[in-house]
Amino acid sequence: NTVLRGGWGIFYTNSVSNGNEHGYSLSTPYVASLDSGRTPANSLSNPFPSGVLRPPGSSLGMMTLLGQGPGFVNVNAKLCYVHQFSFGIQRQLPGNIALDMSYVGSRTRSGAVSKGFNEPGVDLLDKGNPQKGGNPNYLNEQLPNPFAGLVAGTALNNATASRFQLSRPYPQFTGFSQAQLSQARLWYNSFQMSFEKRYSHGLTATVTYTLSKNIESMMYLNAQDSQPTRSLTDWDRTHRLVIAPIYDLPFGPGRRFLNTGNRLLGRVVGGWETIVTTIIQTGDPMNIPSNVYLLGDPRLPNPTWDRMFKTGVIDVDGTVRNVLQGESPVFAVRPPNSLRVTPARYGNMRNQWARTFNISLIKNTRISEKMSCQFRAEAFNAFNTPIFSSDPDQSPTSTNFGRIFRDNGQNNLPRNIQLGLRLVF
Repeated sequence: NTVLRGGWGIFYTNSVSNGNEHGYSLSTPYVASLDSGRTPANSLSNPFPSGVLRPPGSSLGMMTLLGQGPGFVNVNAKLCYVHQFSFGIQRQLPGNIALDMSYVGSRTRSGAVSKGFNEPGVDLLDKGNPQKGGNPNYLNEQLPNPFAGLVAGTALNNATASRFQLSRPYPQFTGFSQAQLSQARLWYNSFQMSFEKRYSHGLTATVTYTLSKNIESMMYLNAQDSQPTRSLTDWDRTHRLVIAPIYDLPFGPGRRFLNTGNRLLGRVVGGWETIVTTIIQTGDPMNIPSNVYLLGDPRLPNPTWDRMFKTGVIDVDGTVRNVLQGESPVFAVRPPNSLRVTPARYGNMRNQWARTFNISLIKNTRISEKMSCQFRAEAFNAFNTPIFSSDPDQSPTSTNFGRIFRDNGQNNLPRNIQLGLRLVF
């Protein structure tokens, strides 16, 4: 009555990369401003005064896309692979009940990740970071441009360029990234339990529960970082419970009620079964604004639609916003030219979710010995429960910071009813 089952496997994923079309597909960028939007550089009446860029093919070699951002693909990428493993105990219990409890996990290695490739170093950023004694305008200062008149149709064709641009490792290009770096990783651990009542007295029932944690290291917070950051995945769900009983209604020939010998009445009242699937799970991790430092725990004991977490924030100039009485600021806006240090998602706050129900009513009718038909009426999200699982407003200096706007629409499908008829012969 007891079975132990375990296994391990390694699986390789298909790697698909189309490379780039640099030199063969080319756009002429519109230069709106050279001083961060303070004054216009060009007008719509003459948007490309230096002319329109024409695709050079491969004739320019390493000079292709000068003055632009020619992102490229890592030619030494490795094939991504996944270790999958599990160990479980299955037990036959009285009453035609089977219980299955397992540990299931996986480890993904050599996944693809992108990283900024042409960004100034931390030492230079510190000179423009006021928190470290720098001048926030230092990197915006316009300097004589050695590429003036050499890269037509780009911002680098002008007489001056910012100190930030000229301090790039390759100042003849703007910002770009390297793709297909084989540095992404994922970790999955879970306890999975399945409770199954096999068919008896017209009832079959399945209950599944999963307790899991899914961690990824798939993005760089800053181009200057040496390793991707670790955080919960966007699809992480700590708890998931699914209850799915199937019940043959006790009506018709051979059943408890309306056990009649009338063939017509028997076909009408017999052969009915119903399925009710209940899905209960936790929401996905809430994203953290990318332009803040965390000063404390933003959780609220009783969050509301208008305030999902503590919203107190200290602006760069020291202004304190959105703080309620009895609370302290839990966020601080990052100053210019500072690196991000907060992870992508909170580990202790999740977006909202709601239990949903799918209901099916099925009628099986035998027409003859060799022919039968089945009618199905199914309602998905039967009670039309809306789920607003998107992040609240993520702008720390906004008065709507932390608010969910329900008029933007729900994230799940509304009630969906479908009817089906199947003939079996």
